[in-house]
Amino acid sequence: MAVLFAVLGGWWLLRDGPEPGAGGPSVAGPRSSSASAPATTDPDPDSDPDRQTIDQLTFLDEDYGIALRLDCTTINPAGYCHRSLLDTLDGGVTWNVRGALPASSDGYARLLVDSSGPLAVVDENRLAAMVRSADRGATWRPVQLREGPPAPAPPGAQLLTDALPNCQVGCGRLLWVDVSGATTHQVPTQPLDGDSDLWFAAPGTADGLLTATDRAGTVAVSPDGGVSWRVTFLPVAVPPDQTLGGSVVRPSGGDRIYVFVQLEGSVGLETTYGFRSDDAGVTWTDIGFEGRTVWIPAGVVQGELVTTNLPGGVFLSTDAGTAFTTVPETPPAMFLSQGDPGGVVLGTVFDQQGRSTYWLSRDGRGWSPLLLPTD
Repeated sequence: MAVLFAVLGGWWLLRDGPEPGAGGPSVAGPRSSSASAPATTDPDPDSDPDRQTIDQLTFLDEDYGIALRLDCTTINPAGYCHRSLLDTLDGGVTWNVRGALPASSDGYARLLVDSSGPLAVVDENRLAAMVRSADRGATWRPVQLREGPPAPAPPGAQLLTDALPNCQVGCGRLLWVDVSGATTHQVPTQPLDGDSDLWFAAPGTADGLLTATDRAGTVAVSPDGGVSWRVTFLPVAVPPDQTLGGSVVRPSGGDRIYVFVQLEGSVGLETTYGFRSDDAGVTWTDIGFEGRTVWIPAGVVQGELVTTNLPGGVFLSTDAGTAFTTVPETPPAMFLSQGDPGGVVLGTVFDQQGRSTYWLSRDGRGWSPLLLPTD
């Protein structure tokens, strides 16, 4: 079965979106610069025109990467920006415009990549349709999705949920999309038999590990595509004046997994707890994250966490997430994100006019500019 990859859109804090004053959408990127010599060349402003942004970016191997570009210079009558697919064949050194997404895909948010060739952007709200490309994004055609039988998710699959708008009963089941076959498939077994309110899943790893969390700090790990699950209720003490705000899982690409659980109070975010498993969810260790002055990490590189703080400095963890050190000479006030577990990290820098410049790193230390094509 083909390997699937997915890139996530933005969530705030627990959902990978911009933190106030710091940074990170969800992404992956090119051949990195040296860790000991971070890139210092600024991206060419002319290569990133006003109101053009990278929405979703991932690399399928060392050289081939893709991204959706949003051009909001003009807005169509339905209120959507023009979107096109970019790709790189040289590890992110140069990027090319492959083709424009059709207007029929307006509102479709989830980019999925099948290693056998096809790309798709899926209507994640209804799970009934997608646009698909068989020529690396040069042309697209609308395709209806059909519901298939339960099946194990292939390695690299992004789990979605069928929590459709206005659904009251039997929602929140985990499923995946077969891009080539245009079918959706629930995984064979649901964590907790569907008793969780809603699962938030990370992209699957290349070796087939699936991970998901719910709002109550429960983490579920499957080593076999959803046939079986290891479910753990993480030990977080909730004071009487606080509530669970949600949780997020960060797989590393191997057996190491991190989970972060937020508590909220009357004035907003109170604290965040962090946990780590080194054996694919069999056992968990508290890493002492509460009280730290960094945001929930945007990703994992070489088994360690990468994150930012409120001023926008970049930090890498040491000793398996138990301590953090400042990364020197990084672009200022980056918003970080990572598309693939253990993959390349994208840094986005916004200027006062709302323009964006982009940087890529494979190790969290060396950063290379991502230069967008000018058409």
